[in-house]
Amino acid sequence: MNTIAIALSDERLLKLQKLANDLNVSIEELVLIGIENLLAQPESLSPYEETIEAYIQAYQTLGYEICNGDRDKIVK
Repeated sequence: MNTIAIALSDERLLKLQKLANDLNVSIEELVLIGIENLLAQPESLSPYEETIEAYIQAYQTLGYEICNGDRDKIVK
């Protein structure tokens, strides 16, 4: 396990302390939860990939299927 040290303004530290107190957790637990949530999110797609995914979803909504995961072969 590793330790990370970060510099925070007094204002941000007070906000973290208040939020941690409101949630009845330590600041360390709160920060770890935030990091875990961030890491659990899917990786960002490029605008091109987002467009392709949107088209795939649109085709699937219309009843088309993607053959063998091959985005070049779309059949109804």
